[in-house]
Amino acid sequence: MTTGQDLPRSHTRRQVFEWLWYGSSLLYCGTRVFLADRYLRRYGLDVRTFMIIEFASTIPYAFGSARMVGALADRRLRSAAPWALLASAGFLAPDVHTLLTAQSAPRWLVVVLVAWLFGAGALAIFQTTAAVRARRV
Repeated sequence: MTTGQDLPRSHTRRQVFEWLWYGSSLLYCGTRVFLADRYLRRYGLDVRTFMIIEFASTIPYAFGSARMVGALADRRLRSAAPWALLASAGFLAPDVHTLLTAQSAPRWLVVVLVAWLFGAGALAIFQTTAAVRARRV
C-alpha cells in the first residue's frame, strides 16, 4: 500500500488539485440548479430533469477536464483528446437540454445561453492553457 510519502510530491499535489476541481465543479453545479429553478422554471424548463442532467454531466465534465489538463501537462496529447471530448460533452449537456426544452424562453434568454456557452468555452480553453503552462514549470 502506498502512502502520500511514497508518491512524488508533484503526484500528490496533482491529486489535491483534482479533488479541489471536483468540489468546485459540484458547487458550480448546485449554483446552476438554483439559478435554473429561480429564473428558468417560468419558461417551461423542468428543473428536476435539468438537475439530474446537471449533476450527471458534472461527473464526466470534472473528471474529463482534470484528466485532460494532466495529460496536456505531461505532454501526452493523444491521451488528452478523449478526456477533452468527455469534458466537452459534460459541459454542453445541461445547456443543450435547456435550449431544447425551455419552449417559451424569450429570444434574449437564448442569446444569453448561447453567449454563455461560447464565453465559458473560451474561458475554459484559456484556463486550461494557463494550468498546463503552470504545471510544466
